[in-house]
Amino acid sequence: MQRVVICNSSPCAGIITPRSPHTVRIACQHRPQFPQHKHQRHSSIAKASSTTAEATELTSAALKSPFFGIQDEATLFATLEAAVGGGKVPPELVPAFKQLYANYKGAVLGSGKPGNDETLVATVMASIVDRVLVEFMAPYKFPSHHLRILEPYNYYDFGQRYVRALIDFDRSVVGYADRFAEIQQQLAAGQNVVLLANHQTEADPGVWALLLEAAFPTLATDVTYVAGDRVVTDNLCKPFSMGRNLFCVHSKKHMDDYPELKAEKQAMNRRTLKAMSTKLNEGGQLMWIAPSGGRDRKNMETGELLPDAFDGTAVELMRQLLDRAGPEGHIYPFAMRSYEVGVCLVCVGGGWGVRGVD
Repeated sequence: MQRVVICNSSPCAGIITPRSPHTVRIACQHRPQFPQHKHQRHSSIAKASSTTAEATELTSAALKSPFFGIQDEATLFATLEAAVGGGKVPPELVPAFKQLYANYKGAVLGSGKPGNDETLVATVMASIVDRVLVEFMAPYKFPSHHLRILEPYNYYDFGQRYVRALIDFDRSVVGYADRFAEIQQQLAAGQNVVLLANHQTEADPGVWALLLEAAFPTLATDVTYVAGDRVVTDNLCKPFSMGRNLFCVHSKKHMDDYPELKAEKQAMNRRTLKAMSTKLNEGGQLMWIAPSGGRDRKNMETGELLPDAFDGTAVELMRQLLDRAGPEGHIYPFAMRSYEVGVCLVCVGGGWGVRGVD
């Protein structure tokens, strides 16, 4: 369980402490709630615009999983081995999942917080296998503009309960809270706001929502993230992404990975830009983008963690989109320190592994 810091001001990174007059403590429910799973057909997402396509329909068989309701480690791994033997789960995922389980268990139990017990760990991990299995059976295809899915399965709560147990709310802070209040007022007035953020872990959207949900609940839920390739194409990442509002783009870095798909990727990026323009013209939009195009890295020599450099063309694109929209627009630099929360399954070089706390 780790301390995290988020703040909305360019000089904030690394200087916000619990004694800072600009910080507010976050009151939060530590024990996650587990909503009942609904075994029924997956309804498609309502079209918000011509670029927000319907969700892929999942059959009732796909939504039923042998992992639902598991609350102990022994049953979870026995069910996992049976699923591998039955050809439902790729065997190469098992070692990585076991490592993820061990890292998550160590972080959660090591916190010493009431309710952070082995039952919680097993229940959260079983829900991950459940959702990943659904993705292998009936993959969801993200449209250019994705709206978070809350029913018949609540993917937002799914992601929040995973991250919640990793955060030490007693030591975590939100810096420059007055800026967030200002943003909330601007959005309520129909103005647009873009956050130019650094990016440290795959858990960043969950950290953002959990730290803001008490004081600024609409900022926690109504933000739209600009999402890159992997989080919307990989079956292990997709369930977490399905609970967030997203503008989906293909990065320049991976545009040529598969030449036969380049034209399709470029076409999707054009659709996404059109969707962004449409929403900004409506007003009241909060958008989050990490202009660096990747996560912050530690200096290998000093161990110092610094925000990765922003791509100037990405920043300029956001400025132009705001300028061309009818409503007034605002750009805020935004810094987050969440690196230590990063217990997650990652894909590196085509293989699977776990990045834990460094």
